[in-house]
Parts: sequence; C-alpha cells; structure tokens
Amino acid sequence: MNEDEFAEFLDRGGHATDRGGASTGDPAGRVRDLLADESVWAEPASDGVENLLAAIAAESAGPPSAEVRPSRAPARRGAVRRGALIALSAAAALVVVVGAVGIVARSGDEGGREFDVAGTELAPEASAVATVDERGSGVAIELDVRGLPPAEPGTYYQGWLKGAEGLVTVGTFHMRGGDDSVDLWSGVPLDRYPTLTVTLQEEGGGQESSGRVVLSGPVGG
Repeated sequence: MNEDEFAEFLDRGGHATDRGGASTGDPAGRVRDLLADESVWAEPASDGVENLLAAIAAESAGPPSAEVRPSRAPARRGAVRRGALIALSAAAALVVVVGAVGIVARSGDEGGREFDVAGTELAPEASAVATVDERGSGVAIELDVRGLPPAEPGTYYQGWLKGAEGLVTVGTFHMRGGDDSVDLWSGVPLDRYPTLTVTLQEEGGGQESSGRVVLSGPVGG
C-alpha cells in the first residue's frame, strides 16, 4: 500500500478499495494482504533515518525569508575573506621570522674578519687563514691551517700576537692529525698587537718564544 492508498484507506474509515476505486468491504483481509507483501518487510536504507530527520527539520524550519537569504551570503563571504586575510598575515609573519633567522645565521657564519697568514722559510708550503672575531670577553681567532708539517714529539706550535709592547701568547697546538682549524684566544686588542705569528717550540724550553717562526701575517692594525 502506497501513501495515497494508505491515506484513502484512513479516509474511508479503514475500508480498503480495489484498483478500480471500489471498496473491498474487507479491511481485515486488506491488512492481511498488506502484511503478506514482501516489500513491506524489506530492509530500510541505511540513511533512511537521517534523511527522514533532515526532511522533518527542513519542513519545520520552512523556507528562508527574502530578508534572511541575501544577508547570509555576504556574511559568509566576509568570514571567508577575513579567514583568508588572517591566513595570509600568518604566512607573511612566518616568512619574516624565517628570513630573520636566516639573516642571523648568515651573519654568524660570516662574522669576523679574515686575514691571510703566510708560511716562512721554515715552512714554505704552509699557509693559513685567520678569522678574528672581537667579542665582549676578548678576541676569538680561528686559524685554518694548511700544509704545516706536524710538530715532532717533544715539540709543539705556539701562536702569538705581536705589537710594539712585545708578544702575547694565544694558544698552542701540534697538527699531528693533518690540516685542521685551530681555535686561539687573545686577551689583548688587535689594534695594539696587530701581527699573528706561530713558532715551533720545545717542550720544557720555557715560556719565551723560540724565535723559530713558521707562520706570520697581519690580523689587525
């Protein structure tokens, strides 16, 4: 029994009709026939309940008024526009932050001043690049050494800053592992001690320079 037939059945006080519109006169039989129909017991669609509830809600709400319908689209477009602007602002801020970090990193990597330091007659194949970085606690000197023979056991290399007032040691090393960079440190200003030298020293030979200079070059002035 479809919806129209069921409605007609109710209008007639429970008396069903045949397809020609005549009353069957047997409502009980009509109900039995209806219950015997396999389509009545068919499994309902999985989304039937949701569709029914949605239809009821839509019917209860009624059609939107002419005043309400136009106002929603601009509000929605405004919300989308504001969301897009917020997203673009956040992306721009992220780009600025990333750029700032990159600038700081490049500044740190390229910080300091570089000076060429040449080998002497005692080490003609040797050379170095000194990168000096004046900090709040002193002067950091990174000496990238190439071609300097390793100091024999019992000897070592010592770095010095030289100025009008004499020599100040800035550290020792031996280069037995091959070419490498050496971290030196100075507690005196480079404008007063502008020349960097490296000497070959004997262990137990005292704290004075041996005078056997293997590298020399300006690092300030």
